[in-house]
Amino acid sequence: MDTQALVAMRIQQLCAEHGYNLNQLARSCGVPPSTVKNIIHGASHNPGIVTIKLLCDGLGISLYDFFNTDDFRQHYQAAHMFCRIRLSHLFAYAGRNLLPELQFYPA
Repeated sequence: MDTQALVAMRIQQLCAEHGYNLNQLARSCGVPPSTVKNIIHGASHNPGIVTIKLLCDGLGISLYDFFNTDDFRQHYQAAHMFCRIRLSHLFAYAGRNLLPELQFYPA
């Protein structure tokens, strides 16, 4: 599942928890209903962090609370592993094993 789908799913989950429909959420945070619907239905492929922060404010939660889910953690770990593998291939292709010299944040 990609990040956009995870964001859409999380918004729907939080709306259900708070008893909001999409229009109520949009009104509570000052975001146009079309923006929320575009995020949910995939028309907005890259919802901005400012928009997500406004949605969080309307729900009374922090950005940390929004992204602090098992789904987002698993997605991050998969992306982190993919990047690490791709870097190792790049450095191996360049004829140097530089990966041990690079500092990565723990997954």
